[in-house]
Amino acid sequence: MGRTSTIEPDRILDATERVIMRDSVVRLTIDAVAAEAGISKGGVLYTYRTKEALIQALMERMVRRYDEEIERCWPADAEPGIAHLKAYIDAVLGLTGQDHRTAAAMLAAAMNNPTLLAPMQDFYARHLPRIRAALPDDRALTAFLAIEGMVFLELFGLVGFSQAEREHVVQSLHALIDGAAAG
Repeated sequence: MGRTSTIEPDRILDATERVIMRDSVVRLTIDAVAAEAGISKGGVLYTYRTKEALIQALMERMVRRYDEEIERCWPADAEPGIAHLKAYIDAVLGLTGQDHRTAAAMLAAAMNNPTLLAPMQDFYARHLPRIRAALPDDRALTAFLAIEGMVFLELFGLVGFSQAEREHVVQSLHALIDGAAAG
């Protein structure tokens, strides 16, 4: 009869995220996660066998949250391709500072082990073709690159945008999309 764990994986992942945010991904250890989660090292290892497995699980959870946010932002009154593009814009530009810090830490970890990028690569592989197909010209790709560029500038702390600037970008991109869809 196999063992089962009563430890919630999210409890371990939340602790992992806190350790990374506090100490950096370089100092991430199974021991630190266990201490932060208030469980034994064995409890962590039972669920996630390695530090890389923890990081992979965090990347997968981050992608799930992005997908859920896109679904939450889905406008009911638009053609599906346009709705997807608008929901993507609203979801990505609606991310919080905490989301950015977590994503930056995860991407930093993945730079040492590119296989950890697989969940993000899958995310873009699923969404980018739908975004490109939303409009018959290059405006959907332009909107995608504009929001991704803005997010990455913020993600790595290169540029900060005010809430008003973020809202203006969203409105401008929606206007670009609506104009292209109407034309």
